[in-house]
This record gives sequence, C-alpha cells and structure tokens, in this order.
Amino acid sequence: MAENTPDIRFNGFVEDWKHPKISDVITEKKRPVVLDDNTTYQLITVKRRNEGVVSRGFLKGKQILVKNYFELKAGDYVISKRQVVHGANGIVPEKFDGAIVSNEYLVAIANSDITTEFLTLISKLPDMYKKFFISSYGIDIEKLVFDVDDWKKRKLSIPDTDEQNKIAAFFKGFDKLYSAELQRYDKLVNFKKSMLNKMFPKDGTKVPEVRFDGFREEWRKIEFSKIAEVKRGLTYRPIDIRDNGVRVLRSSNINEDQFVLHTDDVFVSAEAINISPIEENDILITSANGSTRLVGKHAVVTNIEKNRAVHGGFMLSAQTEEPFFLNASMSSNWYLKFINMNVAGGNGSIGNLSKSDLDKQEILVPHKDEKIKIGNLFKNIDAQINLQKEKLQKLTNIKKAFLEKMLL
Repeated sequence: MAENTPDIRFNGFVEDWKHPKISDVITEKKRPVVLDDNTTYQLITVKRRNEGVVSRGFLKGKQILVKNYFELKAGDYVISKRQVVHGANGIVPEKFDGAIVSNEYLVAIANSDITTEFLTLISKLPDMYKKFFISSYGIDIEKLVFDVDDWKKRKLSIPDTDEQNKIAAFFKGFDKLYSAELQRYDKLVNFKKSMLNKMFPKDGTKVPEVRFDGFREEWRKIEFSKIAEVKRGLTYRPIDIRDNGVRVLRSSNINEDQFVLHTDDVFVSAEAINISPIEENDILITSANGSTRLVGKHAVVTNIEKNRAVHGGFMLSAQTEEPFFLNASMSSNWYLKFINMNVAGGNGSIGNLSKSDLDKQEILVPHKDEKIKIGNLFKNIDAQINLQKEKLQKLTNIKKAFLEKMLL
C-alpha cells in the first residue's frame, strides 16, 4: 500500500491523495462588525475536546466592552486561539449563522479543494491536534500562544472532493447510529432517576409514590449499621507477582456507579485477605479522595473470585443481605444529602467520609420481600444501562478504527 493512500477506500477511487498546505485549502475570513449599542448580538465560543461551537448567550452592543468583533456564517471553521491545543475548533452550524466572535478566534472558510464536512472530520484527528500543538509556543499548557502563520504552513492529506463526500457521508451515517444509541442510553438513565425518585420515600413521608402490588406497610427507620456492616480498607504496599497476590479494589474501580476491574489494578500479599476481605455483592464506597465530588461514589462488587480481593485504605465496604436494594437506596435523596452534610474537604484538602457517620445515619427500609423486589428492579435497570454503555463504547472503538483506516 502506497504511503499516500489510506488502507480502506470506496470502490472506484484509486488516485493518490494530495498533500496541500493548510493555507492552500483554508482561507482566513474577517467580517468586521460595527457594534450598535442597542442591537442584540449572539456570541459563541468553541468547547474543548472537539465538542463544537456553542452559544455564550445574547448581549446588547453596549454590554460588549471589547468592540473588535467579527461576524460568522454557517460553515465557517472556527478556532479558539487560546484553547486550540485542547481541541477547541469546529464548524459553525446553521443556528449560529450571524453570530459574532472576538479576535481571540480564527475564522476561516474552505475552498473548492476541501468540503466543510471533510474538514470537520480531519479537524478531530490526532494528527490535527499534533499540528495545533507544534504550532503553539509557551511553557504553560494552559497559556500556549497559537502561531496561525506557522499552522498554515503545515500540510494536510486529502483526496478529491468526490471521495471526501463519500467518506463524510459514511461517518455521518455512523454518527447517526451512535446518536440513536446514545438516546437509548439517556432514556435508561433518566428512567432510573425517575424510578429512584418514585420508589423511595420523599422527605417527611414513610411510603414511596410507586410500589409493587401487595405492599402497603410504612417503611421503618433504622440506622445504616443495622442493614449493613461497614468495614474500613487497609493501607497496602503493592507487590509485583499477581499470581500469588490479592487484588486491591480502589476508587478507580467504581465507574459511574458501575464496578469494573482494570488491567492495572494493584495486588498485595495474600495475608491481607484476613484484614479486609471483599466478597461478591459487597458495596464498595469511596471514603476519601483528593476530588471531593468522588467521595461517596459506590457500586456493587461483581465478578470477584472468592477470597481474591481486598479494599484499599480510602475505601469502605458495606456487607449486607440486600446489596442491590441498599445500592439503589444510596442513589436516592437521603444519601445525596448525607454526602453534602458529612463529607469534609475542599480547597485542595482530601475529602473524607467517616465510617461512624455512615453507621449512625438513619434510613428508611421496607419489609424484606419489598427490598428484594426493589433491589432486583434496579439491578436489572443497571444491567441494561451497562449493556448500552458497552454498546456505545464499541461503536466509539469501531469509528476510531475506521478513521485510522480511511484517513491519512
């Protein structure tokens, strides 16, 4: 395979790709705006990580202190000069036609050699990120200065416009499929939130809004320690030999309320199992973290071989007969309030959740049979959410593979 053609191509395309300078296919465009004090203008910005062009809101001309602004048109290519190394670039959609930006942004249009859709694709590739970076200078990643003239001298790899259109249409269809699957994922997440709100009692009440048939008794209030035994984790020193060691579960094993195992998990001596054992269906809780927002994250432990895991010193483990009920309960309002009231930290200090505070916290629980039904419901919802999340990740991986094979 020649170096100037991709690994995968559509039938009928055999010509070598061209390597023009960026300045040969993209032209900087300036449409100065004379701001009128009483006219309302829409301002936009470009988000990092290729998340696109978004609105900054509307302002009267007299509210805009810096007057050096330029008008945008749909299809313009916009770069945030201060944030471009973080992927702050994108194409202006139709809804922002006529919006304005300051001279902190580079505005460009594509010529007849490259389509807007194809430019959108290649602007998200690692190779373009590299071009942004090497065309910037400075010593602080957050304060790099973008050298537009240097960037324009860099070269792109592009086919003729017919092949560009084929490639762009392929990925547009792929993105449409991803969007549909993402909507399904969002619906499941929102359904779970709705059911958590309805199937656990609200403040001041002892019965939930929605219940399974046959349950009418009020829920009773008990301390957390009465439904689960909470254990602290151990302070550990990792070892190199995994075959003879025990896996240490840490806050990184909790991913958005889902328990996951990692290839880079650390291991400790097998003797540690007598200190802080973890069993299948224990609830793992982050009790301390430098990022306070992560404190309190929790998930039910699954796929753990008996007596082969312990939890680290910044973790708590709750062992209970109804893990999926309790895990769901810990996603409801009482737990959020508990975390807000009891997690110390902030201003750079490590956030901390006290075992004794959790033990003493009073929660509402129903009869055991109702706990089992509620737990099974949320177990199944979580399973569907996780399957949908895995599908999204697979689609992401497939798209990445096609991008690597179909573009240079």
